[in-house]
Amino acid sequence: MAGDAGDPIDRDAPLCALMRDAEGAADAFLVRVAERARAAGLRLAGALQIDAPRPGRRRSDMMLCDLTDDRRTLISEDRGDLAEACRLDAAALTEAAARIERSMRAAPPDLVIFNKFGKAEAEEGGGMRDAIDAALDVGAAVLLSVAPDRVAAFEAFAGELGTIAADEAAARRWLSRRFGARWPTPAEGGDAADAELGG
Repeated sequence: MAGDAGDPIDRDAPLCALMRDAEGAADAFLVRVAERARAAGLRLAGALQIDAPRPGRRRSDMMLCDLTDDRRTLISEDRGDLAEACRLDAAALTEAAARIERSMRAAPPDLVIFNKFGKAEAEEGGGMRDAIDAALDVGAAVLLSVAPDRVAAFEAFAGELGTIAADEAAARRWLSRRFGARWPTPAEGGDAADAELGG
């Protein structure tokens, strides 16, 4: 799970989890990675969650965007503005995960990205766990994020195949190691956020 003393991330591990923060920076970083991977011609799979505002409603819909074909699936239930319980539609998430798994087995990707290793994966044994396993089975590199309170569950799931990126810089080093020359270097004149992804 760990790297060497000079770099705590194991850049040879096929599964990397970026530590999440409270501001949602990890989600924005994963979106930028997906955009950069596409631009580089890497075969991309996985899914990212998108919050879609609803006019006149306090809470947004949770949509899952399939990175293979940009298909969007509603994964939240409408329980009203006053509902405080979890709104996740487990059946919709399971169906989306199965579709992503089938797609990866039919056409193995280079890089698979998921928003996070969350409650469904950590506590319920569901969510994207099988899809993550499938991605590793077909030889893909997998990048996702994990909250501090889910790290132990992630490590138990990943074993020696996983590593933790404490910050975005560590995740960029992992990407550079996994893809070498295929991972794009910063374009001259590009913006700062885009340039950071070059490692």
